[in-house]
Parts: sequence; structure tokens; C-alpha cells
Amino acid sequence: MKMSTIKQEHIDTYNTLLSRVGFDMNMILDSIENNTYPLDFVMNIALSQRQAQARLSCWVISHYLLRGHSIEPYINQAIQFLPYTTHTGQTREILRWLTICKPNESHNLGALLDVCLNLLSDMTLPTGVKCHAINIVEHMAKQEPDIIPEFAAILSDIAPYMTVGGTNKIKKLLAQYDAQGLLV
Repeated sequence: MKMSTIKQEHIDTYNTLLSRVGFDMNMILDSIENNTYPLDFVMNIALSQRQAQARLSCWVISHYLLRGHSIEPYINQAIQFLPYTTHTGQTREILRWLTICKPNESHNLGALLDVCLNLLSDMTLPTGVKCHAINIVEHMAKQEPDIIPEFAAILSDIAPYMTVGGTNKIKKLLAQYDAQGLLV
């Protein structure tokens, strides 16, 4: 079922399901798997400015990934959309996708690195967003160690402003880089 052929009743039902307090995540995921709500449809909402549906659809996609599914065809689209998110919950969930999917050289890693470093430098963002960005850059640094000095400098700058968990993650990462002789 293509996005253009999805029935209006399914669109309305999906939006209604998302708006319920304590909505049934498993039922929505089953509906994506059986193509009642095609993945293309859910991703179109997730990667949009339509709050709160976008934020909640991002959360649905995170759970879809945890069920072992892939969103490979949408990774570059998600990376391209990241700078335009309008809610930190949406940003956090898209970053969560990318920590699960582990983008590779076939994806727009340069843009993803820029977005993550900018998110880390933004002192208004919550630790949850920053921790996912840290995980993504940490993964990228394993393939491209020359990004470690800039990454480490940003981590050192933000460490005092993170929660205890975020600060501990940063300290461990910096100690690891130092032990490997990757810090100047």
C-alpha cells in the first residue's frame, strides 16, 4: 500500500490512536507490520513538523527498530531532517534510531557529524539528546579517529553541565581516548 493510496480512514485512525493517553504501542506496531499503516506513511509523519504526531511517530519507529526491523531506506532522509526538528523529543528519538541503525559510509555521515556536534554544543538541550549524539559520534570516531580531538574538546566543555550519568559517560570516553593516546 503506497502512501498515496492509504485510506483516509486509516490516517484518521492512526492519528486518533496516537492522541490517546497510554496508546497501545504493540497494536500500532502490529499494524505497521501488516501494512495497515505502511512504514512509508509513519515515517512521513515522523519526519515532519506535525507535533505531537511527529514526536509520537518517532517513538513508534524506535520501537519498530527494537523489534528487529530496518529503516535503511530512510536513514539519509532522517539525517537530512534532523536540523529541522521542532521538539527535543523528536530529535532524541531520531538520534536513537541512528544509535540502533549505526549509519555507515553509504549515509551522509558528514552532515550527521555536523548535526551531532552542533547538538552537543547547544547548552539548551537535555542530556537525553546529547547522550544519543555522543553515542553516534563515538561510533563514527571508531572509523574516523581524526574527529576525536574536536569531539573530545566539545565533551570537555559540556561535561560540567551534564547530568551525573552524562558526565560519567564523558569521563569514561575521555579516559579511553587518553589511554589510547588519541588526545593531544
